[in-house]
Amino acid sequence: MGLGKMFEGAGEALTGAFGMYGGYKANEEKRKAAEEYARAQRRAEEQARGEFGDAYTDISSFLGPYMEGGSEAFGQYQDLDMSYMPEDFEYSQTIGDFLDPSMDFQIEQSMRPIESSAAAGGSLGSGATLKALQDRGQQVANLNYGQAYDRMASDKSFAYKNYLNRANMQRQQNLDRGNQLQNLFSTGYNATQNVAGARDNLGTRTADSYRQASNIPTDAALRAQTNAANWTNITDPKATGQIYGGVQKAATGFF
Repeated sequence: MGLGKMFEGAGEALTGAFGMYGGYKANEEKRKAAEEYARAQRRAEEQARGEFGDAYTDISSFLGPYMEGGSEAFGQYQDLDMSYMPEDFEYSQTIGDFLDPSMDFQIEQSMRPIESSAAAGGSLGSGATLKALQDRGQQVANLNYGQAYDRMASDKSFAYKNYLNRANMQRQQNLDRGNQLQNLFSTGYNATQNVAGARDNLGTRTADSYRQASNIPTDAALRAQTNAANWTNITDPKATGQIYGGVQKAATGFF
C-alpha cells in the first residue's frame, strides 16, 4: 500500500480519537454543570430548612406569652370556687333598740291631765283613777312599741337587702372572674394550637426538603456517571474499531 493510503488510515484514526476526546470533554463540562446545579440545590434546601426553623422560632416567641398566660389562667380557673354560698343572714337588733327614749316622759305627760282631774274631784287614789292612768300609760306604750316595731322591721329589711346585694355582688364577681379566666385560657389554648400547627408545618416542610434533597445527585454520583459515560464512549466498539481499522490501514500501507 502506498504512502497515501497510510496517511489516509492515520487520518481516520486521528479523527476517531479526536471525536472521542471531544465527547470526553463534553461529558466533563456536563458533569461540572450538573455538580454546580446539585450544589446550588443543596444550598437552597439548607436555606429553606433554616427559614422554616426561623419562622417556627418567631411564631413560638410571638405566641409564648399567650400560652403562658393561658396556662396560668387555667390553673386559677380550676382553683376558683364557683359554688359560692353566702353566710347565714344575721340580725342582732331588738325592738328595745328602736324604742323612743322619751317614752317614759310621754307616759308621764299623758297621765297628768287624769291625775289633775282626779285630784280636783277627790278621787286621785280611787280604783277608777288608777285604771284610767294604767290605760293611758298602756296606750302610749303600745303606740311607742308599734312605732319601734315598724322602725325595726324597716331596718331589718334594709339590712337584708344589703346582705342580698353583697351576696349577689360576690356571686357575680366570681362569675365575671370565671368568664375572664375562661377567655384567657381559651386565648392560650388557641395560641398553643397555632404553635402546634406551626411545628407540624415545620416538620412537614423539613421532611419534604429532606426528600427533595435526597433526589439531588451527589458530586461523587455525578462523577461516577460521567466516568461511566466516558468509558462507554472510549470502549465503544465502533470507536475502537475505527481506531483499530485506521491503524491497521496505516500499518499495512506503511509496510
